[in-house]
Amino acid sequence: MSPEGKKRGWTLVNIPDELISRVDRIVGENKHPFGKWQSRSDFVVAAVRDLVEKMEEKERKYEIEAVKIRTVFESEDRQKQEHQGGFVKGSDFDNWHWCKNCTQYPLYVKKGRFDRPRSKLCPQCKALEDNNNCNTERPSGLAVKKTT
Repeated sequence: MSPEGKKRGWTLVNIPDELISRVDRIVGENKHPFGKWQSRSDFVVAAVRDLVEKMEEKERKYEIEAVKIRTVFESEDRQKQEHQGGFVKGSDFDNWHWCKNCTQYPLYVKKGRFDRPRSKLCPQCKALEDNNNCNTERPSGLAVKKTT
């Protein structure tokens, strides 16, 4: 070993005595079902390699999940943008909305149509329309319901 405590490709690592005795037992028995190691160094290299591979696998799974989540949000964003006009519903139980300045106008559009529905019209949209205050242009922000 060099005076700095390093061999080429190796770094000196302090391992607690309790772990060293466990490693020595495993290496000494040489009957472990997951591998046979000739020395502490063989064991440590194998253990570190195994841990690194497991961590890299977790990273890959995390990246896959992140892509799935991003895809869901991008899909929802496209869904919000697809219906530019007409009448929309945020759920099957929702009323039909057409005034984009309505505080109940859905953030996520589940259904859309261009012809006026005959039933389940939003009363707030109707009132806005009756007062000539219905905004059918795409909103620049989200409408927030005011509480009193």
